[in-house]
Amino acid sequence: MVYHVSGLGLQPGGLTVPLSYVYLAFKAAEKGDRDARRFFELSGRVGGGGGLPEAVIVFTSRDVILGNVRARYEDRWFGTRTDSCPRAVARYLSSLLSHLELPRREWPELYFVEVDHTDFEDCFFKAYPTFMALASHEVWVNMVGGSNQINAALLSSGCFTAVPTRYYYVFQEGALLHPDQKMADAVRRVDLSRWCELPFFSLQIGGLMSRISRLLKGGVVNVAQLEGELERMGLGKHYIPKLVSSRLVRVEGSRVLRGWMLDYWDRLVRRIYEDVRGAAGVDVGRLNIAAWRRWAGARGVLWRVSLDDGRVEKCSP
Repeated sequence: MVYHVSGLGLQPGGLTVPLSYVYLAFKAAEKGDRDARRFFELSGRVGGGGGLPEAVIVFTSRDVILGNVRARYEDRWFGTRTDSCPRAVARYLSSLLSHLELPRREWPELYFVEVDHTDFEDCFFKAYPTFMALASHEVWVNMVGGSNQINAALLSSGCFTAVPTRYYYVFQEGALLHPDQKMADAVRRVDLSRWCELPFFSLQIGGLMSRISRLLKGGVVNVAQLEGELERMGLGKHYIPKLVSSRLVRVEGSRVLRGWMLDYWDRLVRRIYEDVRGAAGVDVGRLNIAAWRRWAGARGVLWRVSLDDGRVEKCSP
């Protein structure tokens, strides 16, 4: 089973369309479709839960969660109608999963995490602990929905933690809740040509920055010391200009000093560790799903959406 993480704006299709491809591909893989089986080949045993969402965690604004920003949502496949984005997602998914005859026990939990969608730091502050809590699970990240700030936070926190195994997006025009084809055609033959992977982001820059930060704990080292640390990480001295251009370090002659971006990320991550320890009672590195719920509930930012009726309920600690 997989945890799917996504941003979301006012177009629920940014979430429901990719999830539709996942469920349609899973059913096709069960029937022996070669492309669909390849789609899940690194995601557990096909037919045994590989790729199926255990939970969907959505980062979005309070107004979207509470339905304060109204719009008319209707899908052509099942004819569900609503003016609330969370209810549109819930009703569409429940219709799709019922139509595909997926057992109720295999329906995902649907969580919404409240963020300030215009504030990168707020989004990062909530995404980082979420990924850390999912470190022992398979995690796919949807880069379609959500504001630029949300997606940048998901991408950067994912790179810091190296938890996500798959980043993806889907090309589709318009505001449909489902793939742009007839339902009968999609169920018979899923077209995965619009699904695109971003594999090069599955890296751990957090480990690199942590080691450089420790090296520069005293504020300054010589270039040879930095070169030695990079060599131990499997990198060469040619990597130093990348660190300089990223504002992580400054080089003055033979001296290496902390850059302002290294201090910025250190402060931000340190705040996260302190906040999680205070609210959940554990270090970020020891977070699990239960502790994450406790932390997010204590901060008042976690909501659960029922797939049965689209009801939105705030989660307590």
